[in-house]
Amino acid sequence: MTEALNTFRVRKHALQTGGQLTLRPSLIIVIQGAGITYTERKRLEAGEACFVKKSGERFIVQEGHCLLYQVEVELTPFPIFRQPTNELEECLERMQGCPETMTGSLRQHRYLYQLLEQLSERRHEQTFEEVTLEWLKELGKSRTVSDLASELNMSLPTFSRQFKKHYDQSPKELLHQLRMQRAKEWMIAHPDWTIAEIAERVSINDEFYFSRLFKKREGLSPSQYRKRLIPRVGIWSQALLQDHLLALGIQPVIAPSFPTQYRSNGVPDYLSEIEGTRLYDASATILPEWFETSNLDLVLRTPIRGELPPMLTSCPVIDISKQTCWKDYLYAVATATDMLEQATDIINEVETFESVVKQQFEFNRNVTWAVIWIRDSEIRLYGRTGHTMLDFLFNEIGLRAVEGLPHTVYMTISLETLQQLDPDGLFILWSQPADVERIRGTKEWKTLRAVRTGRIFHPDSVDWDPWGPLGRMHMLRQLHTYISDSNCFVCP
Repeated sequence: MTEALNTFRVRKHALQTGGQLTLRPSLIIVIQGAGITYTERKRLEAGEACFVKKSGERFIVQEGHCLLYQVEVELTPFPIFRQPTNELEECLERMQGCPETMTGSLRQHRYLYQLLEQLSERRHEQTFEEVTLEWLKELGKSRTVSDLASELNMSLPTFSRQFKKHYDQSPKELLHQLRMQRAKEWMIAHPDWTIAEIAERVSINDEFYFSRLFKKREGLSPSQYRKRLIPRVGIWSQALLQDHLLALGIQPVIAPSFPTQYRSNGVPDYLSEIEGTRLYDASATILPEWFETSNLDLVLRTPIRGELPPMLTSCPVIDISKQTCWKDYLYAVATATDMLEQATDIINEVETFESVVKQQFEFNRNVTWAVIWIRDSEIRLYGRTGHTMLDFLFNEIGLRAVEGLPHTVYMTISLETLQQLDPDGLFILWSQPADVERIRGTKEWKTLRAVRTGRIFHPDSVDWDPWGPLGRMHMLRQLHTYISDSNCFVCP
């Protein structure tokens, strides 16, 4: 009888930003945090669920700590709606705790049907969300906040409290934010539109009021923002050359992103100034027409998988060969945009801060170090070179590498191999806390010299990529703070 009921498993997963989970056909429910399904591009927030139809689909965490459940049962999809997380979690915990007996299976299926009934229920909050999302999508063009409150049969104070609870911003604050985001997108996409036309398109009829709002949020006027778009540059690359362009004060019109690696917009947080730029998924096929139709003055292009992309006819193209140093990339971009003087100033600023961080490592150069990345299914041991981060630690900082590191960029190892190397110190980089926590309790981990002496370096380094000036300064600032607060890096 148990087999006839098609028994299923309920899995609970805790992931951090950037963490990924490979899924089977199932129902997934997010209790905390937010993420996106890679193939179907469906974003899920706390209280939301979706049906996964195919094996191999991935769920990628986009914001902070994410807690989700995976109910491994194949169901015919039907409309489901956001629900209170405490009610969902209570039902899922009961389902997960059922014993593997006939009675337990019957009880588990009863909880499953309760869960499905709950998810199918269209609640008041759902109506609230539909109304407000429609209003935000049209940028408040046809209705006021009072109109929305009346439409939902709510008083204005009650509506405002509900809105703040749901979106973590007041209606006015969020509407202004979305209007300025859309304005930047249109300023980039349509250089021939006047400021007055753009203001009207974001439902602001007063050009001067629009300019005041824009400057208050962005720190510069619309006309000053447009100067950042001269020349109009596109980036055809699998490298984040926007790091170098933004450092030079130029915002690209179109640039690469990696949605599976970074948060919602596919670029690291330290590149937040990229807002408004058209971002494409650089891990997929890059189409020439994206550049041909963007009214560009210049395209910066690097080889894709070792080969140069096809030529463009609408604008000049400057090909940048693969470089071995972040400074060389910066000089190449600066040469193409006639900004060599600014590039020299940027390099001087970065090198000044680098010298500060190097001094903090002074008492740790005489011990041996290894760099590892603890992933969900493997441990990667890195060599001395082949990655900008490794060059920085072992060559520029001058840390002493433990004997036995790979001659390649990295190799996959076991904890037993790490035991044999037994470095004095360990850099745990790019690793999710949940993955690190998984191996901390093992016998092999506890016997490592670095663990016993407390010389473990585990900063929040998920987005560290110091091969561009902005990414390098971001890494250096976090390094400086981490070392200042860590007992591992003080004079013994």
